[in-house]
Amino acid sequence: MKCRISRLLLDRFAAEAAADPREICGLLLGSGFAVGGAIGDALALPNVAPEPARGFAIAPPDQFAAARYARAAGLAVIGCYHSHPSGSLAPSAADAAQAAQDGFYWLIVHGARRRLWISRAGGKYAGRFDPVGLQIIEARGFRETPP
Repeated sequence: MKCRISRLLLDRFAAEAAADPREICGLLLGSGFAVGGAIGDALALPNVAPEPARGFAIAPPDQFAAARYARAAGLAVIGCYHSHPSGSLAPSAADAAQAAQDGFYWLIVHGARRRLWISRAGGKYAGRFDPVGLQIIEARGFRETPP
């Protein structure tokens, strides 16, 4: 199964990552894996990790505000994105430790490269993640709301 995303969003993530040597992060909004998956929007959020060059954390008040925003826009928070300045597109051990919610997308970016994962108990990678293909939508302004 693949998840749809616009090239515009992917370009935005690449620009955010290129502008900051630390890990950038945010939340993905759209519809979930069970319906084929579509990432229609994203919110960039501050990285509040103690060592933002080596990990990321999103403050709970920012998470709640993002959930309210998503709900008002007719979307759902379906995942997170962050960069790996080291260049690895594989989830780290720290990512696996944070992946408590099954069915949550994890988009990892490094420059123009990206890889999408979904968190699952017993996943093939680190016992916590499975890879998900990306279907890149070229249309400008792509946005899909949940059915």
